[in-house]
Amino acid sequence: MLAGAILAASLDAALLLLLPAALVTTAVDVNLVLLGLSVFSLFVTPALVQARASDASAIASLGPQYVAGGLLIACVVASLSAAIHGLPTVAYALDVLACGGFLCVQLLIRVSQNKIDAVTRNDRDRGLNLALVNRLFDLRDSLNDESLRQAVEKIADKVRYGPSPARELSHGVDAELEALLTGFPSNGNDLSFAHVSVRKLDELVGRRARLLQDFRRRS
Repeated sequence: MLAGAILAASLDAALLLLLPAALVTTAVDVNLVLLGLSVFSLFVTPALVQARASDASAIASLGPQYVAGGLLIACVVASLSAAIHGLPTVAYALDVLACGGFLCVQLLIRVSQNKIDAVTRNDRDRGLNLALVNRLFDLRDSLNDESLRQAVEKIADKVRYGPSPARELSHGVDAELEALLTGFPSNGNDLSFAHVSVRKLDELVGRRARLLQDFRRRS
């Protein structure tokens, strides 16, 4: 950002030195300031975007950000030219259109980023379901008792076809499930313990589904 400030100030200073004093009017001064701010925005806006959005949305927005910044600079240059040629009204009109268009583009980019962030979070959270389903299928394959295998497979199907997860909501239940699954292999030969553990798995998965359903219904 320091480089952007230096470049913007240098550009304005150079133009002020090159322009004849007779041509420097209020409209010219205004557009010189806007030109400096437009150049500075090329350095500032992408940095602000990266600080507030996910990697995916930040990368996706870089192109539109630079295009919007380039168009803003082009419009301000046109406004500056109009001001130099004694058309302050035209210059101010172009300034208003340029700034308004730039702000609209920023809002649209932000909406797009929010959508990308939501999709990214959803995909990441769906990975929690997939990982849990895979753990359950691994458990099923490690069991010899057919009734236990069928029960675990039904639980896996409940997770697979259940509500999409929300990391911030289900992490407590997921931790209990993880602990129960981790303790399963060493006790797999104890059928009574295995049956109790499978029932506990079913209860936890049911509680998880109810939490997620309530959360989705409210949101």
